[in-house]
Amino acid sequence: MTNSAKPSGFFLSVLLLLFVSSAAWAVEGRHFGPDGLKAWTVQGKSAVEAGPAGLTLKGRELAALIPPKGTALSGSVLGLNISSATDALLTIYVRSNGKVFPERVNVRAGQGKGPALYRFLTGEDEYGPAAELAAIEIRAARVDFAVHSLSLAPATGTGYIAALWEEFWRPAYINAATITTIETPQFMGVSFQVYLLFIVALLVPFFLFAVSKTRPSGGLQAAVLFAFIAAGTLSAVRMDYNWLAAWGDESGRLSGREVAERVRSVNGGWLDELLEQAEYMKKNLPEDATVRLAEVEESSRLASIGRYYLLPLRVSSDAGYVWTYRTEGLSLDGSSLMKGGRVIATPVRLVKDFGEGSALFIRKAAQ
Repeated sequence: MTNSAKPSGFFLSVLLLLFVSSAAWAVEGRHFGPDGLKAWTVQGKSAVEAGPAGLTLKGRELAALIPPKGTALSGSVLGLNISSATDALLTIYVRSNGKVFPERVNVRAGQGKGPALYRFLTGEDEYGPAAELAAIEIRAARVDFAVHSLSLAPATGTGYIAALWEEFWRPAYINAATITTIETPQFMGVSFQVYLLFIVALLVPFFLFAVSKTRPSGGLQAAVLFAFIAAGTLSAVRMDYNWLAAWGDESGRLSGREVAERVRSVNGGWLDELLEQAEYMKKNLPEDATVRLAEVEESSRLASIGRYYLLPLRVSSDAGYVWTYRTEGLSLDGSSLMKGGRVIATPVRLVKDFGEGSALFIRKAAQ
Protein backbone atom coordinates (compact mmCIF):
# COMPACT_ATOMS: atom_id res chain seq x y z
CA MET A 1 0.00 0.00 0.00
CA THR A 2 2.82 2.34 0.91
CA ASN A 3 4.67 1.73 -2.35
CA SER A 4 1.58 2.29 -4.50
CA ALA A 5 0.73 5.53 -2.71
CA LYS A 6 3.99 7.17 -3.71
CA PRO A 7 3.53 7.02 -7.46
CA SER A 8 -0.10 8.06 -7.07
CA GLY A 9 1.00 11.10 -5.11
CA PHE A 10 3.63 11.85 -7.74
CA PHE A 11 1.16 11.75 -10.61
CA LEU A 12 -1.32 13.86 -8.65
CA SER A 13 1.44 16.42 -8.16
CA VAL A 14 2.17 16.44 -11.90
CA LEU A 15 -1.52 16.90 -12.71
CA LEU A 16 -1.76 19.73 -10.19
CA LEU A 17 1.29 21.42 -11.73
CA LEU A 18 -0.20 21.16 -15.22
CA PHE A 19 -3.51 22.55 -13.96
CA VAL A 20 -1.82 25.52 -12.30
CA SER A 21 0.32 26.24 -15.37
CA SER A 22 -2.72 25.93 -17.62
CA ALA A 23 -4.62 28.38 -15.44
CA ALA A 24 -1.67 30.75 -15.53
CA TRP A 25 -1.66 30.59 -19.32
CA ALA A 26 -5.32 31.50 -19.42
CA VAL A 27 -5.00 34.39 -16.95
CA GLU A 28 -1.70 36.01 -17.97
CA GLY A 29 -2.11 35.73 -21.72
CA ARG A 30 -3.71 38.34 -23.95
CA HIS A 31 -6.74 37.39 -26.01
CA PHE A 32 -8.21 39.17 -29.03
CA GLY A 33 -11.72 38.04 -29.89
CA PRO A 34 -13.95 39.45 -32.67
CA ASP A 35 -14.32 42.75 -30.81
CA GLY A 36 -10.63 43.00 -29.93
CA LEU A 37 -9.61 42.34 -33.54
CA LYS A 38 -11.47 45.48 -34.65
CA ALA A 39 -8.59 47.50 -33.17
CA TRP A 40 -6.17 45.84 -35.60
CA THR A 41 -5.46 47.42 -38.99
CA VAL A 42 -5.06 45.60 -42.29
CA GLN A 43 -2.62 46.60 -45.00
CA GLY A 44 -2.81 45.39 -48.58
CA LYS A 45 -5.41 45.19 -51.31
CA SER A 46 -7.74 42.86 -49.46
CA ALA A 47 -11.28 43.88 -48.60
CA VAL A 48 -11.80 43.65 -44.84
CA GLU A 49 -15.00 42.95 -42.98
CA ALA A 50 -15.24 42.89 -39.19
CA GLY A 51 -18.12 40.88 -37.80
CA PRO A 52 -19.20 38.47 -35.09
CA ALA A 53 -16.90 35.78 -36.55
CA GLY A 54 -13.82 38.03 -36.51
CA LEU A 55 -11.92 39.61 -39.40
CA THR A 56 -12.62 38.37 -42.92
CA LEU A 57 -10.11 39.24 -45.64
CA LYS A 58 -10.66 38.76 -49.36
CA GLY A 59 -8.31 39.96 -52.04
CA ARG A 60 -5.12 39.21 -53.91
CA GLU A 61 -1.79 37.81 -52.81
CA LEU A 62 -0.95 39.73 -49.68
CA ALA A 63 -2.49 41.09 -46.53
CA ALA A 64 -0.86 42.19 -43.30
CA LEU A 65 -2.53 42.31 -39.90
CA ILE A 66 -1.08 45.09 -37.74
CA PRO A 67 -1.81 44.84 -34.00
CA PRO A 68 -2.30 47.85 -31.74
CA LYS A 69 1.01 49.55 -30.99
CA GLY A 70 2.83 48.09 -28.02
CA THR A 71 1.34 44.59 -28.22
CA ALA A 72 3.97 42.87 -26.13
CA LEU A 73 4.75 39.22 -26.55
CA SER A 74 3.59 38.16 -23.12
CA GLY A 75 4.94 34.74 -24.06
CA SER A 76 6.32 32.87 -27.02
CA VAL A 77 3.10 31.02 -27.86
CA LEU A 78 0.90 32.65 -30.47
CA GLY A 79 -2.49 31.04 -30.93
CA LEU A 80 -4.43 31.71 -34.15
CA ASN A 81 -7.99 30.51 -34.67
CA ILE A 82 -8.24 30.81 -38.45
CA SER A 83 -9.89 29.43 -41.54
CA SER A 84 -8.86 29.77 -45.16
CA ALA A 85 -10.14 28.66 -48.54
CA THR A 86 -6.59 28.37 -49.92
CA ASP A 87 -3.12 27.42 -48.74
CA ALA A 88 -1.29 30.31 -47.14
CA LEU A 89 2.14 31.32 -45.96
CA LEU A 90 2.02 33.11 -42.63
CA THR A 91 4.93 35.32 -41.66
CA ILE A 92 4.99 36.45 -38.04
CA TYR A 93 7.04 39.61 -37.55
CA VAL A 94 8.59 40.24 -34.14
CA ARG A 95 9.98 43.69 -33.26
CA SER A 96 12.82 43.95 -30.77
CA ASN A 97 15.36 46.71 -30.10
CA GLY A 98 14.32 48.61 -33.21
CA LYS A 99 14.68 45.60 -35.53
CA VAL A 100 12.01 43.37 -37.07
CA PHE A 101 12.52 39.62 -37.38
CA PRO A 102 10.38 37.34 -39.59
CA GLU A 103 9.30 33.82 -38.66
CA ARG A 104 7.57 31.96 -41.49
CA VAL A 105 5.07 29.15 -41.16
CA ASN A 106 3.37 27.24 -43.99
CA VAL A 107 -0.26 26.60 -43.11
CA ARG A 108 -2.62 24.25 -44.89
CA ALA A 109 -5.66 26.00 -43.51
CA GLY A 110 -9.32 25.28 -44.04
CA GLN A 111 -9.67 22.65 -46.75
CA GLY A 112 -13.41 22.89 -46.12
CA LYS A 113 -13.02 21.71 -42.54
CA GLY A 114 -13.91 24.98 -40.86
CA PRO A 115 -11.85 26.99 -38.35
CA ALA A 116 -8.69 25.47 -36.92
CA LEU A 117 -6.50 26.50 -34.01
CA TYR A 118 -2.80 26.82 -34.74
CA ARG A 119 -0.20 27.47 -32.06
CA PHE A 120 3.18 28.86 -33.02
CA LEU A 121 6.33 29.43 -31.02
CA THR A 122 7.35 33.01 -31.75
CA GLY A 123 10.77 32.69 -30.12
CA GLU A 124 10.47 35.50 -27.59
CA ASP A 125 13.47 34.12 -25.71
CA GLU A 126 15.65 34.98 -28.70
CA TYR A 127 14.53 38.61 -28.79
CA GLY A 128 14.38 39.52 -25.11
CA PRO A 129 11.58 40.66 -22.81
CA ALA A 130 10.95 43.87 -24.79
CA ALA A 131 9.83 41.98 -27.90
CA GLU A 132 6.56 43.04 -29.50
CA LEU A 133 4.32 41.52 -32.13
CA ALA A 134 4.80 43.77 -35.18
CA ALA A 135 2.56 42.13 -37.79
CA ILE A 136 1.13 38.91 -39.18
CA GLU A 137 1.45 38.69 -42.95
CA ILE A 138 -0.80 36.41 -45.00
CA ARG A 139 0.41 35.51 -48.48
CA ALA A 140 -1.70 33.42 -50.85
CA ALA A 141 -2.61 33.37 -54.52
CA ARG A 142 -6.08 34.52 -53.55
CA VAL A 143 -6.56 35.71 -50.00
CA ASP A 144 -9.81 34.28 -48.67
CA PHE A 145 -9.01 34.25 -45.01
CA ALA A 146 -10.73 34.68 -41.67
CA VAL A 147 -9.13 35.36 -38.30
CA HIS A 148 -11.63 34.38 -35.63
CA SER A 149 -9.46 35.03 -32.59
CA LEU A 150 -5.85 35.50 -31.58
CA SER A 151 -4.06 34.97 -28.29
CA LEU A 152 -0.60 35.67 -26.91
CA ALA A 153 0.36 33.42 -24.03
CA PRO A 154 3.32 32.81 -21.72
CA ALA A 155 5.62 30.01 -22.80
CA THR A 156 4.73 27.91 -19.80
CA GLY A 157 2.46 25.02 -18.97
CA THR A 158 0.15 23.18 -21.28
CA GLY A 159 0.10 25.96 -23.88
CA TYR A 160 3.81 25.60 -24.47
CA ILE A 161 3.62 21.80 -24.48
CA ALA A 162 0.73 21.90 -26.95
CA ALA A 163 2.65 24.27 -29.25
CA LEU A 164 5.70 21.99 -29.21
CA TRP A 165 3.51 18.94 -29.84
CA GLU A 166 1.71 20.60 -32.77
CA GLU A 167 4.98 21.87 -34.22
CA PHE A 168 6.49 18.39 -34.13
CA TRP A 169 3.50 16.68 -35.80
CA ARG A 170 2.61 19.48 -38.25
CA PRO A 171 2.96 17.85 -41.69
CA ALA A 172 5.13 19.36 -44.40
CA TYR A 173 2.87 19.07 -47.42
CA ILE A 174 4.24 18.78 -50.92
CA ASN A 175 3.85 21.79 -53.19
CA ALA A 176 5.56 23.19 -56.27
CA ALA A 177 8.46 24.54 -54.20
CA THR A 178 9.07 21.28 -52.31
CA ILE A 179 8.16 18.77 -55.00
CA THR A 180 11.45 16.87 -54.62
CA THR A 181 11.83 16.92 -50.85
CA ILE A 182 10.05 16.74 -47.51
CA GLU A 183 11.18 19.01 -44.71
CA THR A 184 12.22 17.37 -41.48
CA PRO A 185 9.94 18.04 -38.51
CA GLN A 186 10.70 21.09 -36.40
CA PHE A 187 11.02 21.18 -32.63
CA MET A 188 11.50 24.55 -30.93
CA GLY A 189 12.29 25.99 -34.35
CA VAL A 190 15.14 23.53 -35.00
CA SER A 191 15.17 20.41 -37.15
CA PHE A 192 14.22 17.40 -35.06
CA GLN A 193 17.18 15.47 -36.48
CA VAL A 194 19.45 17.65 -34.34
CA TYR A 195 17.73 16.36 -31.22
CA LEU A 196 18.13 12.69 -32.11
CA LEU A 197 21.66 12.53 -30.65
CA PHE A 198 20.40 14.09 -27.43
CA ILE A 199 17.64 11.50 -27.30
CA VAL A 200 20.21 8.76 -27.81
CA ALA A 201 22.32 10.17 -24.97
CA LEU A 202 19.29 10.20 -22.67
CA LEU A 203 18.25 6.66 -23.59
CA VAL A 204 21.67 5.03 -23.20
CA PRO A 205 21.62 5.06 -19.35
CA PHE A 206 18.09 3.66 -19.36
CA PHE A 207 18.96 0.78 -21.67
CA LEU A 208 22.27 0.24 -19.90
CA PHE A 209 20.38 -0.32 -16.66
CA ALA A 210 17.87 -2.59 -18.42
CA VAL A 211 20.42 -4.86 -20.13
CA SER A 212 23.07 -4.92 -17.39
CA LYS A 213 21.09 -7.56 -15.50
CA THR A 214 21.01 -9.95 -18.44
CA ARG A 215 24.29 -8.99 -20.13
CA PRO A 216 27.05 -8.20 -17.62
CA SER A 217 29.56 -7.91 -20.48
CA GLY A 218 28.88 -5.90 -23.62
CA GLY A 219 26.03 -4.08 -21.94
CA LEU A 220 27.21 -0.62 -23.08
CA GLN A 221 27.33 -1.61 -26.75
CA ALA A 222 23.86 -3.10 -26.54
CA ALA A 223 22.52 -0.04 -24.72
CA VAL A 224 23.91 2.31 -27.40
CA LEU A 225 22.46 0.11 -30.16
CA PHE A 226 19.02 0.00 -28.53
CA ALA A 227 19.12 3.78 -27.98
CA PHE A 228 19.83 4.42 -31.66
CA ILE A 229 17.08 1.99 -32.67
CA ALA A 230 14.57 3.72 -30.39
CA ALA A 231 15.50 7.21 -31.62
CA GLY A 232 15.46 6.05 -35.24
CA THR A 233 12.07 4.45 -34.75
CA LEU A 234 10.65 7.71 -33.37
CA SER A 235 12.01 9.62 -36.36
CA ALA A 236 10.72 6.98 -38.80
CA VAL A 237 7.23 7.02 -37.27
CA ARG A 238 7.11 10.82 -37.56
CA MET A 239 8.26 10.84 -41.19
CA ASP A 240 5.93 7.97 -42.15
CA TYR A 241 3.09 9.96 -40.60
CA ASN A 242 4.13 12.89 -42.80
CA TRP A 243 4.05 10.73 -45.93
CA LEU A 244 0.61 9.38 -44.99
CA ALA A 245 -0.69 12.89 -44.36
CA ALA A 246 0.70 14.09 -47.70
CA TRP A 247 -0.75 11.04 -49.49
CA GLY A 248 -4.16 11.61 -47.91
CA ASP A 249 -4.06 15.28 -48.87
CA GLU A 250 -3.02 14.59 -52.45
CA SER A 251 -5.46 11.73 -53.01
CA GLY A 252 -8.30 14.11 -52.19
CA ARG A 253 -6.99 17.03 -54.25
CA LEU A 254 -5.32 15.31 -57.21
CA SER A 255 -6.82 11.86 -57.77
CA GLY A 256 -9.03 11.68 -60.84
CA ARG A 257 -8.47 15.34 -61.76
CA GLU A 258 -7.41 16.78 -65.09
CA VAL A 259 -3.75 17.78 -65.44
CA ALA A 260 -4.57 21.50 -65.38
CA GLU A 261 -6.52 21.06 -62.16
CA ARG A 262 -3.61 19.19 -60.59
CA VAL A 263 -1.19 21.95 -61.56
CA ARG A 264 -3.48 24.58 -60.05
CA SER A 265 -3.78 22.61 -56.84
CA VAL A 266 -0.06 21.85 -56.42
CA ASN A 267 0.81 25.50 -57.01
CA GLY A 268 -1.69 26.69 -54.42
CA GLY A 269 -3.57 28.82 -56.96
CA TRP A 270 -0.54 30.89 -58.00
CA LEU A 271 -0.78 29.76 -61.64
CA ASP A 272 -4.56 29.95 -62.03
CA GLU A 273 -4.51 33.18 -64.03
CA LEU A 274 -1.56 32.13 -66.18
CA LEU A 275 -3.30 28.87 -67.11
CA GLU A 276 -6.56 30.67 -67.86
CA GLN A 277 -4.80 33.18 -70.11
CA ALA A 278 -2.83 30.45 -71.89
CA GLU A 279 -6.07 28.55 -72.46
CA TYR A 280 -7.67 31.67 -73.96
CA MET A 281 -4.80 32.05 -76.42
CA LYS A 282 -4.89 28.39 -77.46
CA LYS A 283 -8.59 28.66 -78.19
CA ASN A 284 -8.58 32.02 -79.96
CA LEU A 285 -5.25 32.36 -81.81
CA PRO A 286 -4.36 30.64 -85.07
CA GLU A 287 -2.61 27.27 -84.67
CA ASP A 288 0.58 28.59 -86.27
CA ALA A 289 0.65 31.76 -84.14
CA THR A 290 3.77 32.69 -82.20
CA VAL A 291 3.75 34.44 -78.83
CA ARG A 292 6.36 36.54 -77.09
CA LEU A 293 6.43 36.57 -73.29
CA ALA A 294 7.36 40.20 -72.71
CA GLU A 295 9.39 41.34 -69.71
CA VAL A 296 10.15 37.76 -68.66
CA GLU A 297 13.67 36.29 -68.53
CA GLU A 298 13.92 33.34 -70.94
CA SER A 299 15.66 31.21 -68.30
CA SER A 300 13.07 31.91 -65.59
CA ARG A 301 10.60 29.37 -64.22
CA LEU A 302 7.71 31.55 -65.41
CA ALA A 303 9.02 31.45 -68.99
CA SER A 304 9.35 27.65 -68.87
CA ILE A 305 5.82 27.27 -67.52
CA GLY A 306 4.48 29.69 -70.13
CA ARG A 307 6.16 27.85 -73.00
CA TYR A 308 4.80 24.51 -71.81
CA TYR A 309 1.19 25.54 -71.29
CA LEU A 310 1.01 27.53 -74.52
CA LEU A 311 1.70 24.42 -76.61
CA PRO A 312 0.96 23.86 -79.49
CA LEU A 313 1.53 27.64 -79.83
CA ARG A 314 5.22 28.52 -80.02
CA VAL A 315 7.07 31.12 -77.98
CA SER A 316 9.45 33.34 -79.94
CA SER A 317 11.31 36.60 -79.36
CA ASP A 318 10.12 37.81 -82.77
CA ALA A 319 6.49 36.74 -82.47
CA GLY A 320 3.28 38.00 -83.95
CA TYR A 321 1.65 38.34 -80.54
CA VAL A 322 2.96 39.94 -77.35
CA TRP A 323 1.78 38.64 -73.99
CA THR A 324 2.43 40.53 -70.78
CA TYR A 325 1.77 38.66 -67.55
CA ARG A 326 1.24 40.63 -64.36
CA THR A 327 3.65 43.35 -65.43
CA GLU A 328 3.23 46.63 -63.54
CA GLY A 329 3.62 50.07 -65.10
CA LEU A 330 2.44 49.22 -68.62
CA SER A 331 0.91 51.85 -70.89
CA LEU A 332 -0.18 52.00 -74.52
CA ASP A 333 1.07 55.19 -76.16
CA GLY A 334 -0.65 55.23 -79.51
CA SER A 335 0.53 51.98 -81.04
CA SER A 336 3.56 51.57 -78.77
CA LEU A 337 3.54 49.36 -75.69
CA MET A 338 5.55 51.21 -73.04
CA LYS A 339 6.91 50.65 -69.55
CA GLY A 340 8.64 53.44 -67.68
CA GLY A 341 9.32 55.39 -70.86
CA ARG A 342 10.82 52.33 -72.55
CA VAL A 343 9.28 50.76 -75.69
CA ILE A 344 8.48 47.07 -75.22
CA ALA A 345 6.88 46.49 -78.62
CA THR A 346 5.66 48.63 -81.51
CA PRO A 347 3.42 48.89 -83.44
CA VAL A 348 0.82 46.84 -81.56
CA ARG A 349 -2.90 46.70 -80.97
CA LEU A 350 -4.65 45.44 -77.83
CA VAL A 351 -6.43 42.10 -78.33
CA LYS A 352 -7.40 41.19 -74.77
CA ASP A 353 -6.93 42.96 -71.45
CA PHE A 354 -6.82 40.31 -68.69
CA GLY A 355 -6.38 42.97 -66.00
CA GLU A 356 -3.69 43.84 -63.47
CA GLY A 357 -0.80 44.06 -65.91
CA SER A 358 -1.75 41.02 -67.98
CA ALA A 359 -2.74 41.57 -71.61
CA LEU A 360 -2.40 40.19 -75.13
CA PHE A 361 -1.34 42.40 -78.05
CA ILE A 362 -0.99 41.74 -81.76
CA ARG A 363 1.79 43.27 -83.73
CA LYS A 364 0.24 45.23 -86.57
CA ALA A 365 2.70 43.80 -89.05
CA ALA A 366 1.28 40.34 -88.24
CA GLN A 367 -2.30 41.28 -89.10
